[in-house]
Amino acid sequence: MAEYFFSSSIADKVINSLRMKPRILAFDFDGTLAPIADSPAEAAMPGELRRLLENLSLDNNTVIAIVSGRRLSELEQMIRIPSIIYFGNHGMTSSVEGFGAGREQLRKWSDESSMIHEKILCLESKYKGCIIENKGPVISVHYRKVDADKVKELGSLVKEIAGEHDVDLKNGKMVIELKPRTNFTKGTALSEIALKRFAGWSKDDPFLFAGDDNTDEDGFRAMKDFGERSFGFKIGDGETSADFRLLDGEILNLIKLII
Repeated sequence: MAEYFFSSSIADKVINSLRMKPRILAFDFDGTLAPIADSPAEAAMPGELRRLLENLSLDNNTVIAIVSGRRLSELEQMIRIPSIIYFGNHGMTSSVEGFGAGREQLRKWSDESSMIHEKILCLESKYKGCIIENKGPVISVHYRKVDADKVKELGSLVKEIAGEHDVDLKNGKMVIELKPRTNFTKGTALSEIALKRFAGWSKDDPFLFAGDDNTDEDGFRAMKDFGERSFGFKIGDGETSADFRLLDGEILNLIKLII
């Protein structure tokens, strides 16, 4: 069970390890770097946190990566720090050439996704507060503002539509995602970064990954293969494979300590 980091007896040791270089610092976006918002378009990273990440990304011995479920182009537009590595669609797409899925495969998945989107879009008008995103190869159905007594019914309809296509359902925080059946995950994204050995990183060097949602668990499990100085941080409650737990907003405190 992941312990609360700032009460851990080894917190100082971990902080000292994460100050060592070269190092890789990777983060989920929504719920980790940016507070969860009522709608995806309203999410924003606090200015102080963005400035810290931008400064860290200019250090040749520090690799900053953001691994998100958002569409890659949207993620890059929202953050606007060119010197970091971006992964979108849970590792399927990347700002690094050769990472993630190939263009032809992405095109096929996106074509399938467009067909699903046409079928599922009607749920926005049927369920007040429902927001549906077509993110290329992934469809997200957000129900944060849907009446609680309607959520189960909405979920059943989404499952029914998904069953007509070759996709998997993933449940996140107030969102259901319809994804292609693929091995690409946030864990494979982190593995690609590790294997590339950016900045000369090796398994003797520190690697941090922080996330808050079910899809981040693939990343936490992957971290177990990256050496003794690799640490996963779960933001918030819930079962996790992460090493430690942080409260909402505390990622800023941790980053300040390891600069």
